[in-house]
Amino acid sequence: MKSFFAVDGPLINFLTKTGQLIILTVLWLICSIPVFTIASAGAAFYYAVIKSVRREVGYPAKEFFRCFKLTLKKGAAVSVILALWTYLLWVDISFISRMEDRMHLVMYIGIYAMAFLSISACVYLFPVMSRFDVSIKKWIKMSLSLMIRRLPFTVVLAGSILLIAWLAFFYMPIVCIVVIPGVWTYLATFLMEPALKLYMPKPEEGQPKEWFDE
Repeated sequence: MKSFFAVDGPLINFLTKTGQLIILTVLWLICSIPVFTIASAGAAFYYAVIKSVRREVGYPAKEFFRCFKLTLKKGAAVSVILALWTYLLWVDISFISRMEDRMHLVMYIGIYAMAFLSISACVYLFPVMSRFDVSIKKWIKMSLSLMIRRLPFTVVLAGSILLIAWLAFFYMPIVCIVVIPGVWTYLATFLMEPALKLYMPKPEEGQPKEWFDE
């Protein structure tokens, strides 16, 4: 029983990781307030969770801002693209909601399917941004490819995001906003890392492993 409450025991380890995830969630929320930083904040959030919380390499806040700064320039362009795309989807949904003909339902299904696909692509976009220093076009192409290649996992991840959004809106706003994002991201790394490794070169023999190769 003493080992359970020890400094390096499972209880303290659980509480430490939980605290780190909450801190990173707050940083992510704050850094997402300016529209042009949304993508970089998402990439930094994933990077810090997988590297510092799960792999226990470095300090969470330090790793968060490291990735945030590295992706900020190209991330700003990605953020604007995402904001414009979201606005277009919202305009389309608002327009369709005012329609009364028979095509109303069909168009509703189509636009919501497009929104779900957009969420699915973003599930991979931010982790891809955090791991690969390539062009914006390459980031988007890799995200779309992973979305299709890992379709069963894509449905689970995107569906869980919609569930969290629903719970946050109707039942548990504080918990879903402050606690759940970090926990979700931590659990998502177990599905995301095998996907990212599809595009990562294998380390050469004798070459020291990087933290993400563990």
